[in-house]
Amino acid sequence: MTEKVTETAPNIDVVAETEKVINKVSTMDFNSVLNEWIIPYGTKILLAIAIFVVGKFLARLISRLLGKAALKSTKDEMLQSFIVSISYFLLLLIVVIASLSQIGINTSSLVALIGAAGLAIGLSLQNSLQNFAAGVMLLIFKPFRKGDLIETGGMTGVAEQMGLLVLELRTGDNKTVLLPNGKVFSDSIINYSNNPTRRIDFTFDISYESNFKRGERDYPTHFRRQYLCIKRSGTCSSSRRFSIA
Repeated sequence: MTEKVTETAPNIDVVAETEKVINKVSTMDFNSVLNEWIIPYGTKILLAIAIFVVGKFLARLISRLLGKAALKSTKDEMLQSFIVSISYFLLLLIVVIASLSQIGINTSSLVALIGAAGLAIGLSLQNSLQNFAAGVMLLIFKPFRKGDLIETGGMTGVAEQMGLLVLELRTGDNKTVLLPNGKVFSDSIINYSNNPTRRIDFTFDISYESNFKRGERDYPTHFRRQYLCIKRSGTCSSSRRFSIA
């Protein structure tokens, strides 16, 4: 005769066990929580915020000092604004990485992530990279300076500022035009302010009854001092047309 033995699992009171855990957590020493969690992590967060605020201020200050040094050495305000923009961006990126490192984030993986993101963004924004490179080339060759009247990209205006990607022009009717640096660099650039003097052509008519030689003799003195070229450019029904250059 065999006996059948059955084993039954002990009856566990889930509610009672849960209450025990809750009571244990509620009776934890608050000082240990403060010392193990709040103070260490709170201090790291406060230091990260302080690093970001102070670093942002220093980045702006250093970028402005670099811009002033560039302006003092090159006398080029376009180069100054470009250096201020690019140096502030790079310094601010370093500040952000330092702040995240203070919190405890692995910055090496973050730098790798930024590099991969930069590569992806660069491939999707090839025109922007082209404009950036064109801006650097324009600053190297210096075909114009701030305040010069130039004609490029189908627009005529005064060069106000060169950013990382665009050139700002102010037209004669006080409009602001933004031209991509790549378009400016690839197009012809006419600088009307590069030379102290320019030739201006005049066209005028003298009637057939007038004495042309006498008119030439009566030119103002400052006209006669110039190397003038006077030629007949055409005739009309009642006058002869001449050009002065």
